[in-house]
Parts: sequence; structure tokens; C-alpha cells
Amino acid sequence: MGAEIASRARGADSRENDGTVLGDVLRALAAGPGPDSLRELLRVRQFWTPDPVRAEDFPAVLERLPLTAWPAEEGPAAPHPATPDTVFRALLTAAVRSPAYGSGLHGAYGRLAARHSLAGLTGVPADRPLTEVAEAAGRTTWLRIAPSTSWFSAIVWDVAVAALRPGGQEIAVPAATDSD
Repeated sequence: MGAEIASRARGADSRENDGTVLGDVLRALAAGPGPDSLRELLRVRQFWTPDPVRAEDFPAVLERLPLTAWPAEEGPAAPHPATPDTVFRALLTAAVRSPAYGSGLHGAYGRLAARHSLAGLTGVPADRPLTEVAEAAGRTTWLRIAPSTSWFSAIVWDVAVAALRPGGQEIAVPAATDSD
């Protein structure tokens, strides 16, 4: 079993993302009067595996992926099972309450940003109906991640999640942190 999981992680095709997976939430976190280096605190990685990953194997596969947000030499990230509601709330908090010295996105704009971000994580286009996004979110396997790295500040509006999209071959891992 361990060799099979390691093989899946080694066979994963990885790419850095420009932020479109998390869309509006990453833009909200990067906006505002914070330091120019704030954009360095945003990381989104996407992976594609040739063989589907089972939901029960997802934490073990995640631990073996090359995640730039928390380098291996600083220790592993601790994944915890999450629900679509938990992830949506984290995205909403990030949209509404960040960055540290900015105003964030309030009201309907914050909710829309979180919805677009949830859609991006599930692989659904942001302009699709909410029912379609919710259905895909329900079929996605979610993990909240507790990085053990100096890079991640773990402030209330910080986001670190992993999404195993329906079908088990696509993984999206965004991490966004901010500090003063």
C-alpha cells in the first residue's frame, strides 16, 4: 500500500498556478496596502495523477507531493478531513477579513469571491449555477492543512486546503498567509 501511494505521488504532474484556482480570494488577500512581498505568500499548486487517488489515500498522497508552500525540510503539513462547508467558511473568511491592513471584500462581494474560489477548487467554471458548484463540492474530498513551516503564519484569515476533485485524478492545493 505505501509503495502504491508513493508511486502515485511520484507520477503526479505538478504545476504552479497563477491564482485562478482560488480566484477572487487570492486576489482579495493580495490586495490592500500591505507590503509588496505579500504576493510571495500565496501558493497554489495543481496536480494530476495518472491513476485515480482514493479518498482514504488522499492524506498519504498529499504528504508526498512537492508542495512549495511548506518545504519538506521544515516538517510535514498535517492534513485534517474537512467538509465543503468548512472550506467555504475558510474561503469566505479569507475574502472578507484579509489582508491584515486592507479592507477585504464585504457582503455579497465576499460571498461571491468565496463561491468563485470554491468553484475553482472543484474544477467548475465560476460562472456556473450555484447548484452545480455545490454538487461538485459535495463530490470533492477536502482536507484542511496545518502547515508546520515558518512560511505560514496561521492567522484567522489564512487558508491552506487541499481538494481531490471528483474522479480522483486532479488535486488542487492553495495556501495563502498574511502577517504584519
